[in-house]
Amino acid sequence: MALAAEAIFDLDGNRQLEPAEAVSAPKSDLIARIQGLSLANRALGGACMLADDFSSFDIGRLEKSYSAVLFARRICQLYVFMLLFELLLNFFGVGMEFLRFGLEHAAYALKTGATPTPLDLSGLKTLGDPRPLIILITAWLVYYIYSDFRKAWWVVPVCAFALIANVYLGYLDALEYDADWAVTGSGTIPKGLEITPYMYVAGLIPLHLLFLMIAVWGQQATHSHDHSERRLLTEYHSVNRPWVDATRSLLNIPEAIKYAKGRVWPSLLMFFAGVANFMNFWRASVVFVFVCMIPPISYSLFPNIDLAIKALLELRQLKQVAFDLSIVAFLLCFYLLLVMIIPWVIAIAARYAVRAAERRMRNSLEDIQHKDKRAPVLFLRSFLNDQVPLVRQRRSLKQWMLDGAGSLDTLDMMILAEGTRIGPTVALGNPDDPAPPYGVARGYFDHDDWQNAVMGLCAKSAAIVLVLDETEGLEWEIGHIAAKKHLAKTLFLLAPEDVGTPRGHQLLGHAIGKSLDRDLDETIGMLAEQSDQPAMGFMLDAGTPQLLTVERAKQYSYLTAIRRFLRLLPDQRPNM
Repeated sequence: MALAAEAIFDLDGNRQLEPAEAVSAPKSDLIARIQGLSLANRALGGACMLADDFSSFDIGRLEKSYSAVLFARRICQLYVFMLLFELLLNFFGVGMEFLRFGLEHAAYALKTGATPTPLDLSGLKTLGDPRPLIILITAWLVYYIYSDFRKAWWVVPVCAFALIANVYLGYLDALEYDADWAVTGSGTIPKGLEITPYMYVAGLIPLHLLFLMIAVWGQQATHSHDHSERRLLTEYHSVNRPWVDATRSLLNIPEAIKYAKGRVWPSLLMFFAGVANFMNFWRASVVFVFVCMIPPISYSLFPNIDLAIKALLELRQLKQVAFDLSIVAFLLCFYLLLVMIIPWVIAIAARYAVRAAERRMRNSLEDIQHKDKRAPVLFLRSFLNDQVPLVRQRRSLKQWMLDGAGSLDTLDMMILAEGTRIGPTVALGNPDDPAPPYGVARGYFDHDDWQNAVMGLCAKSAAIVLVLDETEGLEWEIGHIAAKKHLAKTLFLLAPEDVGTPRGHQLLGHAIGKSLDRDLDETIGMLAEQSDQPAMGFMLDAGTPQLLTVERAKQYSYLTAIRRFLRLLPDQRPNM
């Protein structure tokens, strides 16, 4: 076996095999040592060599880090939306008080005999309270740091301080509730009700500890990457307007809002949807608080409940006591049901709000190219799988409470969200569509014209994302991309249901063979051997073919793969 007299290095640049060893070592020993280095490098999460000049990159490692940081950002969004929603309710209350005052004075002026009550401006005191503003600014700052994937362990103490302050404010609020609900005529709190504030705090503390653990998890994920990888994961593709991008993202306003027909109304609709995204948290927290506050609530509904309970314990007047307690239980269940129904109503209204906003952001190919003169991002796929549904993330408690915001259920919507940062996202539309769906802007062409349209878009595009399938159209598009040397700006992906399957190996192996002039059987065999980390697609990284591997293809797998691909393009590299 003749080998070049060159040393073999690992990914960190450490010499592992001297030139003399490379020449004299037996073939089996060399192969074993090279395979050992490949496995070691893969364990580190980086790119490793597979065969010849092929390499592999573990997308799953980036996906897990993105997921960890995303949950920390969701907590910041939760507090911002809760505070803003409370602020809007306070403004509404003050406005209604002015309206009431005006109507009463109007009635008095018409001599109806009604005497106007004084104007109650107690709601203005809440608007002037600086504490919510401090928490709002803190949440925005932490959100900015996490969205930028910055190494900043000092963010965790800031989060801890803000959460402790929030628990203390909740304790003060519970004291005020006791003063309002449970004070008797003599001005004293009945025995047993004084523990209500502590019950309330006992429910807040475990929840806030969960939030703090997520904050620590996010920082650990951030510190597990070098600077270049963190630049690939950051929410800010451009360094020119990170503060503006942070505010828009925090308020759940997508990048594609700039293409909407009238930006104000769609922005308000998306903001309302952002408030509704945390209705699961509302439901979980309010139910617990409601249970903890049953004593003062019961006392406000039935002031003599302590006498009824005492009579029940002494087995006196059982029929009357049972009747009184059943009324209290019925009212408690009614209020609890009302509290549970409100989040569902808001969530349903939010879904309609999102659909209304999406209709205003829907564009044709001609419209979006007229609005945005930048080079487009082209999305190619089979019409049989037009929007490419994605597998949702595995459900968990923290995700159930916090990760309802802006779920990207299709690859179509994901490319719109990520690709809009560098250019308008475009695709050819299915002529059978009754109306263009929300997502990538579509252009519709006759059967004789679609190939010319694809050639023109491929030539002008800044990037191409192609989802593999067994159709003649995609077969022609792969050949055209290879023939016209567009491979450097093309990302080839499998649909989620094909990743790790024999069909997926065939599709990916065929695309690699046709694009890179590789042996089909050998490529398919190489893909089939990666059963533990199957390939979900491939791209060229600095001219080298690179497989993108993942343990299980989910939403965040595709998001991180697309984001990494777009930001590794020669003219799209972020400042590192």
